[in-house]
Amino acid sequence: MLVCLAGGPGHSAAYFEDLAGLTSQRTVLLFDPRGVGRSDLTADPATLRFDRLPLDLEALRQDPRQRTLEVLGHSAGPITTHARADECPQERG
Repeated sequence: MLVCLAGGPGHSAAYFEDLAGLTSQRTVLLFDPRGVGRSDLTADPATLRFDRLPLDLEALRQDPRQRTLEVLGHSAGPITTHARADECPQERG
């Protein structure tokens, strides 16, 4: 699965659209951060902090249905990716 993290901060990943047809060849997840785009708005605004975003990415990686997880970050999106990699260096590929 290819997970696409949008720029921003605070932008929806919808602008990735179908990535020039890539969605017809593989599974692509347009990942909207907490409270952005199509994600649910949390009842606790304190959870809308940047340091929580890598945890959401990690939860997705821990899903047993995901054999591999590749991440494409654009603009501010790589900041989340790097924060996640810093927390779990053994998972870097």
